[in-house]
Amino acid sequence: MQSAKPATVDRLNQALALRHAGRSADFLSRCRQLVEEVPEDGDAWFLMAVAEHEQGRPAQAEAAVTRAIRFNGHQPAYVNLLGILLIDTGRPAEAENVLRQALQAAPDAVDLRCNLGRALMHLRCLDDAELCFKQVLAADARHTAGLANLALLNQSRGRPAEAVDLYRRALEADPNQPDWHANLGAALLSRGDTEVAADAFRRALALTPGHPVATKGLGVACSAKGGYDEAMQVLEPYVQSAPEDAEAVAALAQVYQHSGRWQAYAAILPHLARQTEQALANGQTPAEQPLFNISRTADPALNLAVAQAWSRQIARRARKSALPFTHQRPFGPSDSRLTIGYLSADFRSHAVAHQLVSVFELHDRSRFRICGFSAGNDALDDYGRRIAAACDHFQEIAHLDAGDGARAVRQQAVDVLVDLTGHTDRNRLDICALRPAPVQIGYLGFLASSGADFIDYMIGDPVVIPDDHLPHYSEGVIRLAGCYQAISPAPKASRSFTRHHVDLPPDAFVFCCFNQLYKIDDDLFRCWMAILRRVPQSVLWLYGPEADIERRLRQAAATLGVRPDRLVFGKKLPLADHLVRLRLADLALDTPRYNGGATTANALTAGVPLITVPGGHFVSRMSASHLIALGLESLVAKDLDHYAGLAVDLAQSPERLAAVRQALRHALAQSPLLDTAAFVRNLEQVYQAVWQRHCAGRPAEHINMV
Repeated sequence: MQSAKPATVDRLNQALALRHAGRSADFLSRCRQLVEEVPEDGDAWFLMAVAEHEQGRPAQAEAAVTRAIRFNGHQPAYVNLLGILLIDTGRPAEAENVLRQALQAAPDAVDLRCNLGRALMHLRCLDDAELCFKQVLAADARHTAGLANLALLNQSRGRPAEAVDLYRRALEADPNQPDWHANLGAALLSRGDTEVAADAFRRALALTPGHPVATKGLGVACSAKGGYDEAMQVLEPYVQSAPEDAEAVAALAQVYQHSGRWQAYAAILPHLARQTEQALANGQTPAEQPLFNISRTADPALNLAVAQAWSRQIARRARKSALPFTHQRPFGPSDSRLTIGYLSADFRSHAVAHQLVSVFELHDRSRFRICGFSAGNDALDDYGRRIAAACDHFQEIAHLDAGDGARAVRQQAVDVLVDLTGHTDRNRLDICALRPAPVQIGYLGFLASSGADFIDYMIGDPVVIPDDHLPHYSEGVIRLAGCYQAISPAPKASRSFTRHHVDLPPDAFVFCCFNQLYKIDDDLFRCWMAILRRVPQSVLWLYGPEADIERRLRQAAATLGVRPDRLVFGKKLPLADHLVRLRLADLALDTPRYNGGATTANALTAGVPLITVPGGHFVSRMSASHLIALGLESLVAKDLDHYAGLAVDLAQSPERLAAVRQALRHALAQSPLLDTAAFVRNLEQVYQAVWQRHCAGRPAEHINMV
């Protein structure tokens, strides 16, 4: 502050003492008295601006700091506060101008430079902003705002590892910053570190109860690790107080869906649907993500609109920090190998890797060079190691931002990039948005249109994508002649099972469904209970991830007239053991709204017949694709009533069930569905076909590989 008369200094110090004591209202009141007593004292007006700012009154704070500058000139502290106020009120360009002028007079003022970085970040001048923050930290390595803002910038650029480190350094010096704890939680969550993320969100909420980012983040983190009760405890009161917060509404809806609270889920869906429709009508990105959207509604037009909105947002963000690659069309024929790149966050014991591991191993290396780009941030398990060993080049890119990730792909001269994640967890569509490969294909991970202008093709088949669904795909749809899904040979199990080992009654008819709970809804559960009532000596064998969920499902069964012990729950096992365990079931029941993909393939290859009802979009038609490929159309029901009737008839007709099981065994032996080598040859034909179209200068279009 400027030098002032001793009496004035005493009064200023008295005011500051109130602030330091946490008496914010008294501090503001004293500052108002001060500016009346010494109306031309710049420091008094500056303290007044600080008090108004801390009370959340930016207009009054700006007026006060402007008067401080008028009386005492452009002092760094005054201009710094003015810059903060301009940024916080949505005027970063004005802030940049004011802060740059002040830095000409005080080039070593690190607070000014830090807020200049903030202004530039708001203006999306990210390289210049990063330079500012690094200059601040070069001058003062413990400058907490510099650390936190550089962390935020890294977070926005898809560098969560760097962001986590910087937030932790900032919080070590100043642990009482709820926003930093919340942002740390968000960075950890994006890496899949849900437990540690939840702790960061809890610390933010301890400092500021009801903190919006921390509340939503904690709900998502708890839900991701199965802590649905805690997720509800934080999200329900928040949504009640802020029903317009669409992100919170979507997060709570997912909690209800994933925990089997079907009545609450049905009650919140209309509100969520209105928010999504309003966002789309306003040209905004809806809060609900594409994966949740396809799980809640079989409306291909809406599914596409939601995916397009998210893809546009991803592309905008990625292209603000890096320019997309351009690709020249090859001139003349080439005898070199075609380079295929696979991009995935799931090169681990995950359904995608389970299905594709043998595809990597069976590619024709004389004609194709295979690159794997892992975005999962996971230590390689057996599946990951097999995939890495089967690649000519395998690279971890989870720590890279979009620009560096795209450059990593481009450095390998990838001709056709196959994205295996789509709009699912830890996806790297931001890399795809920068067009690192001339031809880009979506496959297997996200089973709907990506809605992206940077994904040229999507792989399906005529069952999952019939002709009348084609208009709801932004990509050129490649329809394989058989089933869309690759199925790798089953791994060898480490043990055998009897019904006693898995708590199944020895003489009961065993219906099973190992699909995840979010694929089950109230109507389907009621249908299942009706089946059990009609087949008294039967049980339903389900995947049981949580004891609380098992308890509630058993209570729901009792309410519907079924003994609770007729629901049997199986825990997660390694895939090889699970496939052996599955053979103990008599008949698998699919989830019509969102079918099993890998779980349907698992049941069928284990020799267990499955009944399904095809729906109106890709994920509700997957099981029908498997059954039709096996010649078992008789197990594809018209509706839930037909589905229930088939299930009861097979359960009560041992001869018919035996005939179906025999037909399944014969089909598995004869069908190309399990001929992984043939599937790989077909997939390679797809890659050659789309590459030839690119070389001929022809745009992507729908292709039938018949």
